Amino acid sequence: MMEFLELAKVCAPQVHASTLVALVRQESGFDPLVIHVNGKPGRRIRPKSWAEAIQEARKLLDQGASFDAGYGQINSGNWSRLGITPENVFDPCINLRAAQRVLVECYQGAGRNHGGQAALYAALSCYNTGDYTSGLRNGYVRNVLAGAGLEVPALPRAAPETKAAPMGQRTESAKGEPKRPGDADGFGRRHDTFEQPRADAFAKPRPDAFAQPRADAFAQPPSTRVPVGSIIYHSRSQE
Repeated sequence: MMEFLELAKVCAPQVHASTLVALVRQESGFDPLVIHVNGKPGRRIRPKSWAEAIQEARKLLDQGASFDAGYGQINSGNWSRLGITPENVFDPCINLRAAQRVLVECYQGAGRNHGGQAALYAALSCYNTGDYTSGLRNGYVRNVLAGAGLEVPALPRAAPETKAAPMGQRTESAKGEPKRPGDADGFGRRHDTFEQPRADAFAKPRPDAFAQPRADAFAQPPSTRVPVGSIIYHSRSQE
């Protein structure tokens, strides 16, 4: 886990490491090569090598399938927009940068209508489904929190559904079933989802992670952010 935390800090510095841990646990169970093929029924492919993973991804693209890949389960529908290819989607750092980009974009959008921890819940919903409320209803947000070994709060009542900006990457076929939580890791403290004393999920410690203006909700000003040109985000149906 320490290796993953170090990777997260380097490759996705705008998202608090504990937030990324909870999300990746839910998405891929920390398997950088896993592929989830969307549809009914969905299926999971666990390649044994990087070369095999690339081959499977190419084959699925040729078939026109909708699928999610890598640590953050980046959906194939977003690959072109974000410069992702079968050759780089399984790179742990590229994949985490993609997850960062999508989650940050979702959080910025959620902040227009939500405050406090509700903005993070809405952002997680957006990451999973492409809108700010479906991930609350289908159990995804609850699973992310519970999978982190946390007390699950009463989630805010979903407001009338608000569509996320185009970065919300879930395909229609990917909505609905919450993903199976990944294996629990050792981060078993029960204080708060995003660490004590509530460090901002998007990096800067302050009394409340999401109560402040969104302008400084990131580790660096937008003009100095880590390049994320090949970043993606997932659009998977949950298991």
